[in-house]
Amino acid sequence: MITFTDTPMLLATLSALGARQDSAPLTGDNYRTPLVQARRWTTSTMAPFNGNLAAVLYKCTPNGNFQINDQYQVLFLENEKPMYIEECRVALCDWSFVKHKFGEMVGKCDLEFCNGAARLAFGVSLVLGL
Repeated sequence: MITFTDTPMLLATLSALGARQDSAPLTGDNYRTPLVQARRWTTSTMAPFNGNLAAVLYKCTPNGNFQINDQYQVLFLENEKPMYIEECRVALCDWSFVKHKFGEMVGKCDLEFCNGAARLAFGVSLVLGL
């Protein structure tokens, strides 16, 4: 699937996921401190001209080698690199985490779409297309 969008939508989606959260807010008083100079939320690296966000859905075996809690896992790639999200493990997020972050938009998603492509909900193309 190929979907085009603009920088504000990409940044809003990254923000909704909780990506690149900084421990200190950026203010006029602390702008030149080392903590703020090494901040994670940097729009020039997050959303360059060709910036992108991809989501890969995995169907895993519960209680396997990785001791996952959810059968479905989502890997988010920011500019082709795995994203670090605090609530996720080794760049894999539980489907329940994704549903919580994106709320009603994902709630309409049918994860068994391979058995009937006509049942594919709009939420999947919207979320996975960002």
